[in-house]
Formats: sequence, structure tokens, C-alpha cells
Amino acid sequence: MFSIGFIASSMPNSLIIEMLPRTANIPEGSARQYTVSTSLSEIGNTFYWSIDNGSSSDFVELNGSFVIDSSGNSSFIVFVRNDSLTSENDPLVYNLSLRRDSINGTTLDAVTFQVTDTTGSNNSPPPPPPENSGSTDDK
Repeated sequence: MFSIGFIASSMPNSLIIEMLPRTANIPEGSARQYTVSTSLSEIGNTFYWSIDNGSSSDFVELNGSFVIDSSGNSSFIVFVRNDSLTSENDPLVYNLSLRRDSINGTTLDAVTFQVTDTTGSNNSPPPPPPENSGSTDDK
């Protein structure tokens, strides 16, 4: 004979949430999809994401929202602008935060990602040296 039971707890339900990928490298001018997985009790709830240390010159959107689907999941996309400028500090590291109540609410999960500068990375060979770049003999 089988018995099915459950354990009741006096603790409130805790939120189980995870944002993937945990780290990423995103070249300028491209995008990265992030997937959020939650417990099924979050179905239909709205969550918010934000790039905490980004600027509108680097990203198409700095924040947004999404709704958890019937499987307890959702996703959103971060689009990185191609500014066509060479950045001395690349790769730049950004923080991506996930919140429940608003863009400025308590952080539930956070990941980091790097943006790499693609300016001048077309793998072209260096230009040839100028003619007579070495010493010349006038004899």
C-alpha cells in the first residue's frame, strides 16, 4: 500500500528564481537572450530587469518587464548598441538585476556580462610599411 503525504511548514513560501546565463560576453551590435525560471506559484506575475550601471548610449533599453508563463519561465533580450567608437576600457562589465515590484525594487537575482568592443576587429591585416622605411644606402 502506498501513502502520499506532504509536509506543512509555517514558513511563508520562498521565491525560487534563477536568471541564465550567469555570465556572458556580448559583442557590440548584438544581443543576448536571458531566461528566467521560477516556481510555478509565480505564473502570471510580472518581474522587472535592469542594467544597473549601463547608459542609453550602450544599450537599446536599460530596463524592461516580462510575465512568467504557464511553465514558470520567461525570457527577455538585451540589445547592445554598436557605437563605432574604440573603447579603451573594453571589455566593460555590467550588472543585470532582476526585481519583482519595480525596476528599483529589491534585487532577487543578478548576473554580470561583458560587452566587447568590435570596432576595428574585422581581422584585416595591418597596412604595409611605407616604402623605404629602412635605412637607405646612397652609394
